[in-house]
Amino acid sequence: MNYQKLTGIVLKKQNYREADQIVTVWSLEQGKVRVMARGLRLGKSKLSFSMQDLGLVEMETAGRSAMPSLISAKPLESFNGLREELSRSVSALYAAELMLKMTADEQPNDEAYILMRDFLRFTNTADLASQSVFTAVDSFALRLLRCLGFSIEHAQSASALPQRLKDSLTLLMESEFSQLPALALDDRVARESHDVVRDFIEFILERKLKSDHFLASIL
Repeated sequence: MNYQKLTGIVLKKQNYREADQIVTVWSLEQGKVRVMARGLRLGKSKLSFSMQDLGLVEMETAGRSAMPSLISAKPLESFNGLREELSRSVSALYAAELMLKMTADEQPNDEAYILMRDFLRFTNTADLASQSVFTAVDSFALRLLRCLGFSIEHAQSASALPQRLKDSLTLLMESEFSQLPALALDDRVARESHDVVRDFIEFILERKLKSDHFLASIL
């Protein structure tokens, strides 16, 4: 039996058969992994509370490596604040989509794991209504791009960047999440910068980001 103990963030749950779910988790130890959570959709399941969307969990798996079974889970952080405000929820889901689509399976990346965890901690309490949501998600996206080997120069080679946008993108990439409220980027610059970041990501992925349409609809 292939047993593993992992700490990770629940990125996605997909229904399977009548009561099971396939859960995608970004783990510290193994990177992005998928596990079979049997009976997770049943109301009596002891695991359903532990495996909340975008929650930080400690879990144990066993079975074949391609799709191990979840045998236990303990919630570490639930980030309930994400469900209290739509802008927080959408920002977190945007980050989760980037983690799902921009990373390969079972490729550990400590920096990416810490980045996602810290972003959830930030958005869980941040007053995003008082600042541009674009500032938050673009800071995350740019820092994720950097730890995956991309840079502002790569984005500039994909599209012509005005100097003012390059400066703002560099600022977003180099700032900690706690510093974002103090940046006070001009709303027009923030939106233009977001378009550049989004277009560059979609250029890399060769497909659209589903959550970006939802993000734009709430602003």
